[in-house]
Amino acid sequence: MRSVGRGSAGNSLLSYALGITHVNPLEHNLFFERFLNPERTHLPDFDIDFGTDDREEVLRYIFRRYGAERVAMIGTYSTLKARAALREITKALGIPEGEVDPFIKRLPYFASVKQLEEECAISPASSDIPFNREPLRTIVALARRIGEFPRHMATHPCGLVICPTPITDFRAAPARGQGVRDHAMVDARGRGGGVAQDRYHRTERARRHPGGRRDGRGK
Repeated sequence: MRSVGRGSAGNSLLSYALGITHVNPLEHNLFFERFLNPERTHLPDFDIDFGTDDREEVLRYIFRRYGAERVAMIGTYSTLKARAALREITKALGIPEGEVDPFIKRLPYFASVKQLEEECAISPASSDIPFNREPLRTIVALARRIGEFPRHMATHPCGLVICPTPITDFRAAPARGQGVRDHAMVDARGRGGGVAQDRYHRTERARRHPGGRRDGRGK
């Protein structure tokens, strides 16, 4: 499978020697020392990119290698940005779509409703939108109250969680098509990830020292 290392791992002499990357850093005068050196406070990690057309093959391999019951896709939340928040309020108030939709379409695509006027002021396409006139004034005021609220769940395109035991031992994971599960975590490094990591380490200690303390001396 085609792949390429990125960042410090891409320049690493160790990565090249192990066949993970395919560029000799000595030959091309790259700074291979970035990957492993005494000044690093954390262990290095690998960022390895592969082609979009290989994504499904990688996912199938991971589910097959570790077991579908131990692997889950990471769930993400799609939140209400300015465009969506204004449209929801417009529908709730029964205002005809044609009355405000021409203005909504001119809003910056990822604009936050919290700083809507400020973001529109620096955008040529939306700098003249009359936010101080009705019905936009009322719509924007109400939209600010629901801005950034979760709208629906989606699946991270490539984020995965792999557990040492069935993933349902750690938290609920709704099943999706083809045995794929969505793991209800917005950020695997955040609070949910901390719980998963804590349980993982406890599981590993129990496996290595059955019936004993974490230091292996027994009860």
